[in-house]
Formats: sequence, C-alpha cells, structure tokens
Amino acid sequence: MWSLEQTGPITTISSVWCVTTSRLSIRMLRPVATWMHSRVMRAGHRGLARRLNSLML
Repeated sequence: MWSLEQTGPITTISSVWCVTTSRLSIRMLRPVATWMHSRVMRAGHRGLARRLNSLML
C-alpha cells in the first residue's frame, strides 16, 4: 500500500509491505533480516541526502 501526503512544498511517500511465512527457518532469521534492512535503509537515506544536497548547490 502506498500513500502520499503533502505538507506545503514537501510530499512524503510511504509504503507498507507485509510479508508472512509459516517456515520456521525463515522466521528464525527475522532479527538478522531486520537489522540488515535497517542498515541498508540508513545507507540509502544518507546517499540520497548527499545526492539531493549536491543538486541544490
């Protein structure tokens, strides 16, 4: 599910993606996958911020 919200000149895009499984082996990896996802998202956020800041100069 996607949603867009505009506040003045800024538009925020949010997405929700729910994945479930009944496989125990996959469920046991969830803490690792959560940690890895957080790291990737933080790195992507930093890279995008750098890119956008360089375009605004």
